[in-house]
Amino acid sequence: MTRQMLSKLGALWDELERDPTCRCIILTGAGERAFTVGADISGDLSAGLETARMVNHALLKHDAHSKPIVAAVNGDCIGGGLELLLSTDIRAAVPEARFGLPEVKWSICSHPAMHKTCLSRQIERNHINVDWRRRL
Repeated sequence: MTRQMLSKLGALWDELERDPTCRCIILTGAGERAFTVGADISGDLSAGLETARMVNHALLKHDAHSKPIVAAVNGDCIGGGLELLLSTDIRAAVPEARFGLPEVKWSICSHPAMHKTCLSRQIERNHINVDWRRRL
């Protein structure tokens, strides 16, 4: 996800929250390959306060929504996609779905243990591969 995509996702959350005809939000990836593979780390990774707010809003880190958000994981769920998944209310995954936090290789993720703890509470254990680097 590029910063532009994250900005549009945040705007979409706001729009759906205001829409009186929307009663539930279902989030899934396009196609069968991935739910989302997270941020585009090929560009500028610097982030000021405003960028951090925008990313946090897009990934639902601090916002409460009045409508249930369902994640339908249809493939790889990596990095920021995993953070987004952890913020949804209901999660369903195909058996082939893979989950990972590759950003820890670049010291980007500040608390990988927290993500693993949250993930293990929210997804069946047979979908969790502690040594995900071999699979991705």
